[in-house]
Amino acid sequence: GVNYYYRDEATFGCNQGYYLLGAFTVTCQADQTWSDPVPTCIPAKCPTLTPPENGTLSPTGANTYNDEVTFACNYKYVLEGASVARCQASRNWSEPVPTCRFVQCPTLAPPGNGTKSPIGMSFYEDEVTFACNQGYYLLGAFTVTCQADETWSDPTPTCIRKTA
Repeated sequence: GVNYYYRDEATFGCNQGYYLLGAFTVTCQADQTWSDPVPTCIPAKCPTLTPPENGTLSPTGANTYNDEVTFACNYKYVLEGASVARCQASRNWSEPVPTCRFVQCPTLAPPGNGTKSPIGMSFYEDEVTFACNQGYYLLGAFTVTCQADETWSDPTPTCIRKTA
């Protein structure tokens, strides 16, 4: 190893994402001891995040350098913003906490000579399925999905009378 003599200095630093706790520089004293204890490197910590309103954050309590958190929204809500954030060496999160926006699609009428299921209001990612009465066939999408922009993935289909 390295030998240190009276008045020699040892300087310390930490890897990226870690911060020095203690003296940056220590000096060898006449009594063969160091002027300060050897410092330690501690990981950078970011502010603890709270989940978005009407949403979740996982894992909870993650806030150390390179920790990653994932955001999600409850049923009927769509995520606006980043779904993942990482704690950076700067002690800031890579992304702000996103928001969860309520999404409801307009109520669909069943096609003429047909049915739709389920009946009632529809929210984000809900599916509505169509069928035609006996003697009719479906022209268009069998199933449509409520999208984030509050529109349906496809128009309501049509029931066409079968010909002999």
